[in-house]
Amino acid sequence: MPTNLKRIRCEQGYSAHRLAEVLGVKERTVMFWQAGDHFPSWRYGRRLERLLNTPVEILLAPEMKSAPGEAEGALSEALSTTNRND
Repeated sequence: MPTNLKRIRCEQGYSAHRLAEVLGVKERTVMFWQAGDHFPSWRYGRRLERLLNTPVEILLAPEMKSAPGEAEGALSEALSTTNRND
C-alpha cells in the first residue's frame, strides 16, 4: 500500500533520485519505501524525519485518499496520537 512519503517528498521539492542521493541509498530503496513494500531502518527513518520535517509515522503511514480539508484533520489526529504516545 502506498505511503505518504512520495507526496510529502514532492511537496518539499525532492525527486526520488535526489532524496536517495542525500540519504545515501539507492533510488529503488526510496521507491520501495514509498510503495510500502519495505520500511527504512531506524537510522534512515530518523534521517527522513529530519530532512522532510515530518514524523516517520506520518511519512510511512498508508497514503490517505480523502476529500479536500479532510486530510488536514486526519494529519492533526495522527500527530496528536503520536504525541500522546511519547
